[in-house]
Order: sequence, then structure tokens, then C-alpha cells
Amino acid sequence: MFLSTADIVIILVLVALIVGAVVHIIRAKKKGGSCAGCPMSGNCSKTGDCGRS
Repeated sequence: MFLSTADIVIILVLVALIVGAVVHIIRAKKKGGSCAGCPMSGNCSKTGDCGRS
């Protein structure tokens, strides 16, 4: 079973997206954020709800 060039490119793009997301989460945690991508712009640790109604 051989992979075509298109398959390899798709796999590499998916791996790059996953690695980028993990790196983003790790950096956000190191900066002290309680949840990465919080809509409260970093204030969720103060309010405790992270934008939930």
C-alpha cells in the first residue's frame, strides 16, 4: 500500500495543524491563561465562567 503525493500532503497539513494547536495551548498555559481561546480575553480566571451564560 503506497500513499500518493496528495495523501502525503494532506497528512502533513493535518499534522502541522495539530502540532500548532498543541503549541498554542502550551504557550497559553505558560502565560497563565486558564483556557486557551477564551472569549473573555483572559478574564475568565477572574470570573470563573469562561464566557458561559
